[in-house]
Amino acid sequence: MISINHQEYIEKARDSYWRFFFNLSKRIRLNIANEMSKYAKQLELEQIPSINNFLCRYLKGDDLCIEEIIFAPLQDIFKMVKKLPAENVGNSKTGMIRYYNFLHCKKMHYLGTVTAAEELARNLHIDVCPYCNRNYINQKKGTTLDHFFPKSLYPLVAISFYNLIPSCYSCNTFKSNTDIEIPNPYQIDNDNPPFTFIAILDELMNPKLVVEYHNRSYQSGYEFLGIEKVYIDDKAYLLDFINKTRFLSENYAACINSILGEQKVFSLSGNEIKAAILGRGFFSDSYNSVPYHKISRDLYKELIDTF
Repeated sequence: MISINHQEYIEKARDSYWRFFFNLSKRIRLNIANEMSKYAKQLELEQIPSINNFLCRYLKGDDLCIEEIIFAPLQDIFKMVKKLPAENVGNSKTGMIRYYNFLHCKKMHYLGTVTAAEELARNLHIDVCPYCNRNYINQKKGTTLDHFFPKSLYPLVAISFYNLIPSCYSCNTFKSNTDIEIPNPYQIDNDNPPFTFIAILDELMNPKLVVEYHNRSYQSGYEFLGIEKVYIDDKAYLLDFINKTRFLSENYAACINSILGEQKVFSLSGNEIKAAILGRGFFSDSYNSVPYHKISRDLYKELIDTF
């Protein structure tokens, strides 16, 4: 739903994620590389640039060659996924999943009590789930890492940086091991989103919300996650936001300042009045820090000229 592709944060997040592997023993790194090598060769993936670089370094005995797959660009990951079969290939599939569980289900000891998921979300400055934009990801169940391409189906990218999406417990649980077609949050451009929320105001006290998809191929994936239904069913939020937007007309702002002027208190700018009604978080450019940010922006753009 929303982008997490913020270059100023990604570099720090990548450095931290790589430090995790760098702190592993050489023996563990070689074991991971060995599993990756067997799996890549069995699937004949040598023509993919990051795989080719990995195998060349691996054959030279470089135990840090796993970096090539861990930070493989998204276009390479998509190429790998297209060639990865769902069935098991030897024992390497099980081995890769075992290493993911070993690496990420334990605390990152060099960071104290912080988990890999918490560290990644913190460095990417993600507070709200990029899939639903409703839930904070640091709630009671804790931050979880969703495998955009499920590790049970695509074990070669089980520990790839761009395949791990910090998400809320609900979205991660719903998505689970299902391979659905939605855009990777690292690919999304918030200015050109996969869909837009639109309010239908035929009946002012009974408004309806519809989702307009700009790419129909994503509709079934978002419906599977329940994103569309949970927003459409939240009629109280929709009605509340519409009523708030009605108060943002120029006449209302002038009325407020007239009253304040009579009381000889102070005057408020248009943006200050908007912030008081909609909340200061509404004006943040970060969709990852405020719940309901996308739907609020979409509806505001549509409704502000209506009233």
